[in-house]
Amino acid sequence: MTVALDIIIESGSTWNPSYRITGVNYYSSHTVTMNFKRDHSSSTVLKSLSSATLGIALSGSGSSHTDIAPILTATETAALPRDFRGVYTIEATLGGTSTRVQEGSFLTTPEA
Repeated sequence: MTVALDIIIESGSTWNPSYRITGVNYYSSHTVTMNFKRDHSSSTVLKSLSSATLGIALSGSGSSHTDIAPILTATETAALPRDFRGVYTIEATLGGTSTRVQEGSFLTTPEA
């Protein structure tokens, strides 16, 4: 089941939330990615994060849950379009099979 959650990213600030996905173990063998796009039909990815490149930290407890913690530095959030609304997806991949675990819209706001 895919979780739907809208998020806000403040431009120029470090963004480091944590999302708990229950009933699964994605942290020991899966690659988890998070992609930001203008809309779902767009082939252009504005920003991509991956557990394979340390853009997403994974932890968990057996098969009871996986904690997914993406991170965008202040420099990375400043590079995103400001006052912009788009969509994101988080997917877990193992052996060529991808499972979408979370999706929603995102809004970038100017630095406070």
